Amino acid sequence: MKILDKTYKETGTGKEYYFHAVYFNTRLKEFPKENDRLKSEVIETLGKECYVSPDTIISHTAYNSEKKYRNPLDIDTIKKFGKFLSNNEYAFLVPCKIENGLDFIQKDVEEIYEMFYELISIYDVSERFNHLPNKTKDEENIIIYYRKLVDDVEKEINIKYLFLPDEIKDILLKILKETRIFMSSYSVPGVVDSWMEINPKIKYFDPVFDIIESAPDVYNRIKIGQSFVKFRFIPTEDDIEQRKLYFEKINEENELFRYSEARMFQNELLKTLTAVFKSRLCK
Repeated sequence: MKILDKTYKETGTGKEYYFHAVYFNTRLKEFPKENDRLKSEVIETLGKECYVSPDTIISHTAYNSEKKYRNPLDIDTIKKFGKFLSNNEYAFLVPCKIENGLDFIQKDVEEIYEMFYELISIYDVSERFNHLPNKTKDEENIIIYYRKLVDDVEKEINIKYLFLPDEIKDILLKILKETRIFMSSYSVPGVVDSWMEINPKIKYFDPVFDIIESAPDVYNRIKIGQSFVKFRFIPTEDDIEQRKLYFEKINEENELFRYSEARMFQNELLKTLTAVFKSRLCK
C-alpha cells in the first residue's frame, strides 16, 4: 500500500504536501480515549465537520480493516482533520520538499519540548520521581508510571518526524535517552556530562560540596581513595567559591518564593533543557 502517492498544493503558498496517514490513524485511536468518547462517535462528528462520510474517514487510515486505502479529497479536508483531532491544521501534512529540516521542525518541536518540560517539571512535586503527583502509591506502579511518560514522548517523536531526515529525529531521541538516564538515576545531579557542560551550574547541587563543608575529613579520605565511595568530580577552589556566590544570589532571590532546594535544582534543570534544545536544534 502506497500512502505517500498523492500531493496536495496549498493555495497561496504554492507548497506541496503529502497526507500523513499513519499519524492520522494514531490520532483517531488516541482522541476518543483523551476525550472519553467512542471512536465511532468521534468519526461521525469528524465526518459532519468535514462533510465526508464515516466510511470515507476510515478509508483514509493507514491500517483500515478492508485494506482499501483512499487519499483525502483535498488539502482543506486534511486541515480540518488536523484542526479537529490535534488543534493543528498541519498535523497530518508532510512537506514534499524540506529545504531546511530544522525550519520544518520548528512548527512541531515546541510540542516535543513541552513534553520534556512537563516531565522535568514534576521533579519537585514527585519528590525526585519517587512518588506519583496527585495520586497514591497504590493506584499505579511508580516505575511503570514514569517509564510510560517517557515512552509517550518517544512515540510522539517517532510518529511526528517519521518523514524527516534521520539526523533531526536522532537529535530528539538522544535528548530523550539522556532524560531517561536522569529520571532513572535517582541521584543529584544525575544528568549526563553533556548537560553539565552546557550548564555548569548544575554541578553545584552535587552532594560533594556538602561533604566538603560538613565533613572535610570524610571528603579527604574519599578523595585519596580510602573509601568505596567515589565522587563524580573533585571541585576546585574556584568551583567552591563560585557555588557559594551562586547560592547567595538565588537564596536572596528566593526570599519571596521560598522554594525548596529540590525546586531550585528543578529550575536549573529546566534552564539546562532549554539550552540543550537550542544548542542542538538552533544552528
